[in-house]
Amino acid sequence: MVSLKLVEMAGGGTWPQCAVILGIPWITAQRSLTVLKRSLLPGGLWPLLDTAVEIVAQELDAAAPHVDFAARRRTLSTWQIPVEDLAALTVGLLRLANAESSLTRATATALVWARVTQGDHLHSPSLEALREAQRSTKALVSAIGQLQTPSNRKGTSLRFLQRINDYADGLARALDEGRSRLKRQHPLPSLTAEALAAT
Repeated sequence: MVSLKLVEMAGGGTWPQCAVILGIPWITAQRSLTVLKRSLLPGGLWPLLDTAVEIVAQELDAAAPHVDFAARRRTLSTWQIPVEDLAALTVGLLRLANAESSLTRATATALVWARVTQGDHLHSPSLEALREAQRSTKALVSAIGQLQTPSNRKGTSLRFLQRINDYADGLARALDEGRSRLKRQHPLPSLTAEALAAT
């Protein structure tokens, strides 16, 4: 909801238009708004939300450099983690089941997308593609959930998640600095297993 209000403040427009700009399905935004109204309006707390969003906006304005998350989302809209990069991320993780599977690749792709764009993995292109094809998202959502569940963040799962996060942070820097030649459907240069050996 904060992101919707920030887009509204920055460029105006209706909430459905702001949801489109953010790549959030309007129904998701509408549900969030309904929950917030139910929680905040009866107690007269809505002005507190407005104040909190204004504070966030001021902090974002004061922060430098500004990150163009929309550009990141556009660039990664059809991207998948290259097979070579996934292999580098999983090297030495002997207990990682199905490390080379398409599910593991889709999971890593969704998590990288979410971290780079600061978006919700549920709205990642990997999941949206399944929905558009009218295919089940259950296995992918479950695989992502398994990695993100705090009680599972240990051993191999923790190391894999840390590597995904490091990879995503590097990708974000490359995109922001214009060092990447990444275009739609074109993968980034692969990470090397040696570069990840330290993790």
